[in-house]
Amino acid sequence: MKLKETMPEFKGATGWLNRKVRKDDLTNITIVHFWSVSCSLCKELLPKLYTIAKNYEIDLVAVHMPRQPDDEALATVKEAVRQFDIREAVFLDHNKYLTDIYNPRFVPAYYIFDKQQQLRHMQVAGSMRLIENKIQYLLRESK
Repeated sequence: MKLKETMPEFKGATGWLNRKVRKDDLTNITIVHFWSVSCSLCKELLPKLYTIAKNYEIDLVAVHMPRQPDDEALATVKEAVRQFDIREAVFLDHNKYLTDIYNPRFVPAYYIFDKQQQLRHMQVAGSMRLIENKIQYLLRESK
């Protein structure tokens, strides 16, 4: 994806955990984050992501992108969702539908969309402070 592109529809999931969402359900700044059960950094950064989402009333959508065959086991993904208290909608992308559209090269990958659902920032891992700064900028911009 390129900056200013419109958020794709959430189609092509091999399944959903927690709940299913549609683009139309997302009315705030939205972070679509790609993760994998075999990614320790993904799980390590989740609490920081959740703090940002709570502080700024951000919509979150998780996309589980398997990195290896073992990552596709539904029981393993469900256990990780439970263990790491992932409460947002989890799009299971085991056929790599959204992965092919977004084209994250690594996980965790974060895609920030403004309230008009235009891509405004993308980031692989890195500092959560950069994400927070971008959200603050988008909130100031929307006033």
